[in-house]
Amino acid sequence: MNTSLVLDNFTFNPDTAEVSLTGKNNAYKDAFVDTLNEELRGKKVEVKTDEISGITSILANNKVIVEVKDNDIISIHLRNTKKIGNNFLIYNNSVEKVILDKVEETGDAFLSNNEVLNVFEAPKLKKVERSFLKFNLCLESISLPSIELIENDFMYANVILSDFSAPKLKSVGDRFFENNKGIKKLVLNKITHFGDNCFYKNEIMNTFEAINLLKIGNDCFHFNKEIESLSFKRVRNIGNNFFYSNPKINYIEIPNCEKIGNSFCCQTNALPEISLNKAEQVGFNFLNNDKNIKTLNAPKWKTSLIRGQANRNLIMAYHNAQTQKSK
Repeated sequence: MNTSLVLDNFTFNPDTAEVSLTGKNNAYKDAFVDTLNEELRGKKVEVKTDEISGITSILANNKVIVEVKDNDIISIHLRNTKKIGNNFLIYNNSVEKVILDKVEETGDAFLSNNEVLNVFEAPKLKKVERSFLKFNLCLESISLPSIELIENDFMYANVILSDFSAPKLKSVGDRFFENNKGIKKLVLNKITHFGDNCFYKNEIMNTFEAINLLKIGNDCFHFNKEIESLSFKRVRNIGNNFFYSNPKINYIEIPNCEKIGNSFCCQTNALPEISLNKAEQVGFNFLNNDKNIKTLNAPKWKTSLIRGQANRNLIMAYHNAQTQKSK
């Protein structure tokens, strides 16, 4: 009879090819147990140990599923699973590599609070729920060629990710890449909606493209320091604090925007002109403290819509435009 193998907080029984929780039941680990048991069910399962590396491998039909070293899971390869539940290996801090051949959807907190993961592949992944890879600190690059929907807190506080590809991404929730410090360029031309706080405190991004974007939530690009120009030709609605405190933005194109929230480009100092052909309403502190603004084209505005702390240059630009219009 084979000796059971301890994997982190789990036990693998080679005789039954089943994984179970070790010791006190921990609900956060159930998704891993269920997923691995489903993956191994009906397969020829073996356990092999490499004496040189000390790595023990669980193999299903001679393909590596899990690698373990010093009782810690260091690698996972799921070949047949299509859906993963909530809290998959949350708070695990040993998994360095994850490959998901057929997974299309993950639940909440997938590998959340894992600080060491540095390889991730999921070519079929279409949807991820909240807190996907939240607080990961080592992943520098990720490609999700099939992803369409991302919920809140995607890769929140990953400070080093510099390369992200998601050509089919259509919608993201709140705090998408909030506190990311590594991405300089991003192209998301299928995306239509941003939640709140997307790219909040991403200070180094200098190029962003999203030609089909329709709606932007609150605090997006808040505290970005490097983007100089943006073109959102299809955007209809922009939330509060858009590009708040960006010192370099000198060109914004939003010809179809109808509604703008509070503090739009507040405390910017480089924007010389702006055209808002369809905007009928703006929030308080619009372009407040932008000392460079000289030209405003807003044919559907009313004087009362310039509210909050007064930007003298903005008011002058507005009245100049009204004077020219009346001639």
